This record gives sequence, structure tokens and C-alpha cells, in this order.
Amino acid sequence: MGLVIYQNLYTTVDIVAEGNAQINVNGTIYPIGKVLISFSKFNIDFGDLYFLIDDSDSSLKFTNCNLFRNAGNTTINSHSLAVVKLGSLILENLNINGNNQRGNQPLISSASPKLILFTSLNIINLSLVSGNKQPLLLSVTELEQESNIIISDIHVKQNIAGTQAQAGIIFIHAIEEQNDDSKNSGDPSAQTILLVENSEIVQNALAPIQEACSIQIEGLKPQQILIKNSTINNRSPPNNNKFYEFKIILPQYNYQQDLISQFQQVDFGATFDPIAVKILPNDQFQNLAILTEQYANIHVNSLGQESCTSYVANFHNDVRSLSCAMIIIREQDKLGLLKGVPRSISLSGSSSLFL
Repeated sequence: MGLVIYQNLYTTVDIVAEGNAQINVNGTIYPIGKVLISFSKFNIDFGDLYFLIDDSDSSLKFTNCNLFRNAGNTTINSHSLAVVKLGSLILENLNINGNNQRGNQPLISSASPKLILFTSLNIINLSLVSGNKQPLLLSVTELEQESNIIISDIHVKQNIAGTQAQAGIIFIHAIEEQNDDSKNSGDPSAQTILLVENSEIVQNALAPIQEACSIQIEGLKPQQILIKNSTINNRSPPNNNKFYEFKIILPQYNYQQDLISQFQQVDFGATFDPIAVKILPNDQFQNLAILTEQYANIHVNSLGQESCTSYVANFHNDVRSLSCAMIIIREQDKLGLLKGVPRSISLSGSSSLFL
């Protein structure tokens, strides 16, 4: 298949398969420039190559495609599927299975992208070689303030990240604007750059070291991060806040309120914990206490999902026993959480289970 692209035009090319069609990617790697190209309903064998996008107004889209390498004999992340230096990448309605083969690079790598959009993805059994320092799914560097990262309805399960720091699932580093005179993080003009919604990143194996985490974000203000209706749960308790799910490195601003209140657009709550935050120029991460007043009210139900013999900081559902509720309240007091907030325990279901 050959495409002729005129120098001064941004040509839109939609390539849709009929029947069981396959594309074999071979030959020299040429950058995608001055073209908006979309593949739909194809089996695509990447061989040992990848797509390179290096034009700010160009884009590459895969929808309902089956992606693999060398007829499935080479791990899908032996190389990144796409390297987005500029421009946009859209992955939509894809099922990617790494078959537990160990790869060398993030599934997607990017520097200064205009848009990264993942929607309706199922990603399982990816793995990185031991000693790898890169994230498993997405690596973004030099993210600009006009860029967007949108992750919606993705399910990342049972994958194995690398064994070094920053070798989690997602790593994003943003460039702070040099001419930004707004040193107050409450600036309402800060627009959302990172959106994660209706997604789950669970049951993935992370490096058993304090430096590693599932997601690390650097350089974005709290108002530029929007996370809702999502679950991130890869650290098996108890971890005593030593190993983190989520790390945020904030730019140097004048944070005038409690830090947790700055993240009004992030549904921390019972979706992921623990979280660490570092505010530049500090070099130490601090644990971010996420408990809001909703955690002062515990519902004990015979059908509850939480049954604890030790402290559960982030109980996702009703607890199953009165003893579990008391363990939670005592440890909250010990940790100095919810000071001055009245507590309540409500009971329902079979009283024989309130032991």
C-alpha cells in the first residue's frame, strides 16, 4: 500500500478492512507527516518496526484492530508500537495481550504530543525485562501546556512492570511554562491536561521498592489533573505507606490551602491509596492523607465486602463486622485522621455477624 501526500496539504486517509484483512508493516521507518491516517478492522503485523509521528497536526488512529508482531512470535512491546514526537495518537476498541513475553519498551512512547487518546482498551499480560527503567503502558515527556492526555474506559490488568524506579504503568512529565506568572495554584484558568475516567489499573505487579509506583505525574498543577470513576489498586496491603500507587511532583507554587483540597477534580476517596506528593524544590515525597468526612461514617453489613483483621485505610465498600469498624476507627485516631469529625457506625443485616 502506498500513499502520495502533497507537501502543503493535510490529507485525511481512512483505511477500513473488509473481511479478514491483514497489513504487514515492513521496510524503512518513515515519519508520519502532513497526514491524518486511520486504520480500522485490520490485523496489523508490526514486524520489528513502529510508527513515528513527528508533525504537530498529523495523527494516527487504530480502531478495532488486532495488533501483533511477527505472527505473534515476538512480544508486542519489544519496541513501542508508536513513537509520538509531535501530533496525535488515538487507540480505540483494542484488546492487547502480551502473552507474558518480556518486552523492552513502553507500549507507547511520546515527547511533546498534541493528543494521546486511549479509549475502550483491554491490556493484559504485558511484561518488561528485569532492570527496565521505563513504564509499561505509556511514557510521555516534554508534555506542553496545550497538550491533552485522555484515558477513558481502559482496563489494565495482570501485567508485570519493570524492576526500577519510574518503571510503573504510566509516566508523564510536563514542561512548566516559563512565562507563567500565576504562582497560585488556585488559578481558575488552569485547564485539564490529564483526564483519567471510568478506568481500572489493577492486579499489576510493580517493583517491590519505594521508588516505584503505578502512575507518576510531574509538572502539572492540581487543577490540570482530573481523575474520576477509576480504580488503581496494585499494591497488596498492608504496605504501611511505604510503597505508593500514585506519585505527583507539583511545580513550585504558593499553595495556600490544605494540599488535598487543591485536588478538587481528583476522586481519590476509595479508589486508590497510598499517594505521595512532592512540591518542588523539595526533594522528599510526603504521604498525602486522602480521608474525607465520608470515612467518618462506617456501614456494617452482613454482606459487606471488607473483612479486616488489621487496619484498612481505604475501605471500598461496607465492612462486614463491628470488630472491623472498631479497628478502622482506632487506627484513624492513632494516625490523627478526621480530628474533630463526629464518627458514626450504622448496622444492617444479620446481627450474628457483628462480632
